[in-house]
Amino acid sequence: THHFDKEREAIEAQNAAMVANAKKNAAAFEMCKSENATPVWNSRAEVDCLTTKGRVASRQVVAVNP
Repeated sequence: THHFDKEREAIEAQNAAMVANAKKNAAAFEMCKSENATPVWNSRAEVDCLTTKGRVASRQVVAVNP
């Protein structure tokens, strides 16, 4: 059963990371909504809001908890 515990822990960690990432992406979309642009994370704390032509409409700095 030890092997299964390790596998379950890995899956739980992966799921937690996916949830955190989804929240980050949702926050980025929320910030870019006023720009009507697509968010692209360029670092842990900066989001570029790109227009449909790929230009940077704005850059948002986010307070991200480590």
